[in-house]
Amino acid sequence: MADHMALEGCTSTDRSHMDSLLKTTRERMLSKCPDFQFIRDVADATKHAKLSVSKRVEAPREVSSSNQISATPGLFQAPFGEGVFAEAVIVFAVLKDGSSKPLLPAVRSVLEAWKTELLQ
Repeated sequence: MADHMALEGCTSTDRSHMDSLLKTTRERMLSKCPDFQFIRDVADATKHAKLSVSKRVEAPREVSSSNQISATPGLFQAPFGEGVFAEAVIVFAVLKDGSSKPLLPAVRSVLEAWKTELLQ
């Protein structure tokens, strides 16, 4: 989403110019919503399986591997007779400090930040 926002209407094909626009957009979103970095890390880790050490001093990665992303067992993973319909599955990440962070509240806060950004 940040890529689309940053490059909307950009006619340049100069990579350094496009990277600069993207960096500015990401920094703006990160300042408005710290969960932006968490969602970005989860998306990148899911896409690439394992991420290299971040060079970003301003926003170090909270998630660097798809192995850190998990979910509670759903209806079909529960032992027979214990699962119930409408049981929620919670997707979460185990952060580097060992704590768990659920994905849904972060997604909601990032969506709200994007709504605010897009309506300006």
